[in-house]
Amino acid sequence: MKNINKLFLLIIATVLVLASCRNEDLVRFPELEDGANVRVVVDPNSSFFNFENLEAARFKYDVYSLNTNIEKVDIFIYFVPINGDPQVRKLLETFTQADFDAGNGKISREYSAQQMVDLFGLGSLDNLAGGDAFNFRNVTTLANGRVFSDSTIVSDAPAFGTNRPGSITANIIAATASTSFTSSFSTFVGCPSSLGGRYKVVTTATSTDGCCPTEITVEYETTITQTGATNYTLTDFSSGTYAAWYCAPYALCASTFEGLGATALDVCGSVSLAAPYWGSKGEGSVDDGTGVITIQWANVFGDAGTSVFTPL
Repeated sequence: MKNINKLFLLIIATVLVLASCRNEDLVRFPELEDGANVRVVVDPNSSFFNFENLEAARFKYDVYSLNTNIEKVDIFIYFVPINGDPQVRKLLETFTQADFDAGNGKISREYSAQQMVDLFGLGSLDNLAGGDAFNFRNVTTLANGRVFSDSTIVSDAPAFGTNRPGSITANIIAATASTSFTSSFSTFVGCPSSLGGRYKVVTTATSTDGCCPTEITVEYETTITQTGATNYTLTDFSSGTYAAWYCAPYALCASTFEGLGATALDVCGSVSLAAPYWGSKGEGSVDDGTGVITIQWANVFGDAGTSVFTPL
C-alpha cells in the first residue's frame, strides 16, 4: 500500500511540475473570424408552383444577412423533372453587400413558373408536370476571399456538371441545423393538398422474418397531420403492422413505432411515405372522389404491404 501511495504522489508531483513549467508565450489561440451569415426564408404561402394555376403561380423567399463583408452571394438553381434527368445548374442571381445594405439586411425575391420555364428553355408551361422540382444552392464569397459553398451536397453533384470546390465546405442543408447559413432550399410544381384528418387503415402485409411468415391483415386508426403545403406526418409508418409482427417475439411494440413516426408528401395526388428506420418507404395515390389513400410499402428486409386509408 505504501508503494502505491508513493507512486501516486510521484505522479501528482510530476504533473504539477510540468504545469508550472509551461511557457505561456507558447500558448496561442488563433484569432476567430466571422463566418457567412446568409439565411433564406421561404414564404409559406408561396412555397411551390400551383400546377392548377401555373400562369399565376409564384415562389417567394427572403434572404437575410448580418454581414458587412460580403463580396457576393450566388444563387444557383437546377431543374429536376419528375420524369427525366436533372438539368445542369444555372446561375439565377447574384447579390452583393450593396444589395443587402439597401434593404437593411434583407432581400426579397419572387419568381414565376414562366421564369423557370424560360431559364431552362422548357418552351412553355405545358412542359411542367406535378412533381417537377427546382433546387436552389447558395454559394457565398466574403471580401477576404473565403467561400462558403455547396460542394459537400454530394447527392446533387451529377446535376452540377463541373463544380469548383469552395474554401469553406457547407455542412448545413436548408436551415434545419443552423439559423445563420442556408446552403440549400427548394420548390416544386404541386397542387393544393388537404389530406389531414382521421383515417381507418386496413393493411395486408407479409414479413420475411421467420417469426411470422404468413400474410396478415391489420386494422388501425391514425391521424394524418398537415405540417406544410403538401407535407404531412403520421404516428406509425406501417399502421400497426410492424407491431403485430414483432411485439411478441422481439418486444418491438406499438409504442416503439409510434414514437418514431413517419412523413408523407402529396404531389398532385401521388403520395409518398417514409420513416427513419429499416429503409421504410411507400408510394401510392389518392382517389379524388372518395379521398381514400392507397399505399404500397416495403423495407430493406423485404417486408411489404398495402395500406388503404379511408377517411373517418
